[in-house]
Amino acid sequence: MRATAMISLLALAACGSGGSGANPDNLSERAQALAFGTKAGEPAANGLAFATEDTTLADVDGAGPINIKVVGAITDHESGETRLVILDETVTSTGNDLENFVVTLNGETLAFMEGAGPASVEGGEDWNSETFTEGAVSATRSIYVYARGENPDLNGEFDAELFSVVGFETDPSELAAIMGSVTYSGILEGYGQLLDLDGNLIDDEVNISGGIEITAAFDDLDTVNGSLNASYGPDEGSDFENTVKMTFSAGIDGNGYAADLNCTSGCVDQSSVIAGAFYGHDALETSGLIGFDITSTVANPDDPNAPFETQFIGGSGFTATQDGVVGGGGGGEG
Repeated sequence: MRATAMISLLALAACGSGGSGANPDNLSERAQALAFGTKAGEPAANGLAFATEDTTLADVDGAGPINIKVVGAITDHESGETRLVILDETVTSTGNDLENFVVTLNGETLAFMEGAGPASVEGGEDWNSETFTEGAVSATRSIYVYARGENPDLNGEFDAELFSVVGFETDPSELAAIMGSVTYSGILEGYGQLLDLDGNLIDDEVNISGGIEITAAFDDLDTVNGSLNASYGPDEGSDFENTVKMTFSAGIDGNGYAADLNCTSGCVDQSSVIAGAFYGHDALETSGLIGFDITSTVANPDDPNAPFETQFIGGSGFTATQDGVVGGGGGGEG
């Protein structure tokens, strides 16, 4: 069973599962759906001002509406299906430290106050929020709910782990003046759902975390190349942990990029995608989103001689900060 990239929350119960995702055209469509950032010559696509030398992440307080991409896993308990979803939504910050905000999610308005979500699922748990990765001018955030088991007879009951990025983008006109290759190092953090290959839910709260390295060439090639090394497994009582290594290459479109991920270790099959943008004056950092769809072989705790295959569907955010500029003269004029 494979995930469909672009579906709404309300459509979960009615839609069937998508194709295998092995077709490169399908993967490219998924990567394009996740892509965000601003094209050259246009105002910042997220609705905020472009970053200046003095911009900090705290300046987002009170700003909005901010246009965001949302990616993550949703398990619909009525149909028993888990999907990767990619949505276009808006968020308005209403207080300090990214903890107070209002977000639209498939037409529903969710108001958060210091991380405590509203009772938006009747008969189930409240929505919650948490800042996952954070830099000087950008951050990624999770919006999540676990309603499973609260009301077995409730139509439309679901679990969700969704991720988005907020921050002050780099003006694309600044990028061409950054000479040489710029390297970035950072972390990724996310959650998802673990399934068997029949689509049955094994665990509804699986953490994925690790490191990410990115190299950007702004002045001539307009490309990014990156690699990530991440491990995932249940938060508690884990019978297994799987580590994956992935790489990607993408062109820079304005100040954003998107690509299919290539698995070099830890995957039997996968249909994962990544997208990001540059934030801060002179592209101080890059933050983005990853949609994971990984099939892997894991150890069987009951029989070490009989490993079995599982599918991990989830989302994550990442933030990486400049290490330095190699072979060039640094940033453009301030």
